[in-house]
Amino acid sequence: MKSYILFFLALCCLSVSFGQAKKKNEHLKMELNARLKQNDSLQSVYGSELRKLEDSIKKRYFGLLASFSRHETSISDLTYYIQENQGNLSRLKEPFSPLEETRLPDYRFTIGLRKGLLMESNEYESVPLRRIPDDKLKRQNQFLEKYIRELDSVFLLNVRTVKGLIFTNRELESLCEILKEQGVEYETYIEYLKTENTKVANQLRELEQNFRLKGPGIFPTVYQEVFTKSGESIVKELPKAETPIYDLVDEVAEFPGGNTAMSKYLGSNFHIPEIARELGLSGKIYVKFVIMEDGTVSYVKVERGFSDCPECMQEAIRVIQSMPKWKPAMLNGKPVKMAYRLPITIHLD
Repeated sequence: MKSYILFFLALCCLSVSFGQAKKKNEHLKMELNARLKQNDSLQSVYGSELRKLEDSIKKRYFGLLASFSRHETSISDLTYYIQENQGNLSRLKEPFSPLEETRLPDYRFTIGLRKGLLMESNEYESVPLRRIPDDKLKRQNQFLEKYIRELDSVFLLNVRTVKGLIFTNRELESLCEILKEQGVEYETYIEYLKTENTKVANQLRELEQNFRLKGPGIFPTVYQEVFTKSGESIVKELPKAETPIYDLVDEVAEFPGGNTAMSKYLGSNFHIPEIARELGLSGKIYVKFVIMEDGTVSYVKVERGFSDCPECMQEAIRVIQSMPKWKPAMLNGKPVKMAYRLPITIHLD
């Protein structure tokens, strides 16, 4: 009788233990699913912020730095030209008043305040999905507890990574706004320098033209010292700069009607040369060209094609040059030049 009682008690304890293990197992599985959703949500935020940084903010930031470099070159050149023109003009006429002194903001100092924002190397960590073992509940629960702890540990590290990325984006956005304001001051100063140089250059050019037209005999000796005998003008003016060609833009250039319409255009207008049929050629010709600000196609050249079929490459250039106007690329709300690369496939029926 006693042994039956002990057996019954042991069975009850085992049943209670199994029930607790099963209840714990269900709870751990629910907790695991919650952790996985939490990690997925954080990874989604990370991906969104990273795309924002890579596709927009960094492009804008580096674009502003490049524009400042061009501004500095223009200011340096214009200042030199004005000094040269004023120096020559002052020898011929009354001295000019000096340039208006303008203290431009130092954008490099502004960048220095946020030094290292783009140097962060923190990377998002992931925990590989694991199959829950089909094992006894106790062993399975130990696996689940360990897996949840691992997810929690990585989640905390990733939270810091995401917070750092969000901070970087906000700081760079703020920096871009500051740089944009400073850029306006640089551009305003460049326009002032252009106006000043035009004033001086026009007066110097007028004297130079009179000297060339009337001859040196009626002018003081200093004119013959200032103006060269070779006939080359001494007037210094800033040459018109070519606008840059971009690879990365906010909105890419688009063929009228899109890629489908472009494929139809190439299929209808590209005529395979007879020599290509004789040689049995098939493959791709890679053409590089530029879509201008007005949508026209320029600077067409073949990057890679068939060396034994120059007619094929000439036909590729012809068909690209004959394209209708594209919708131009846009950067910061303005149409810009954009480099474009296009493969043309030759299929022989």
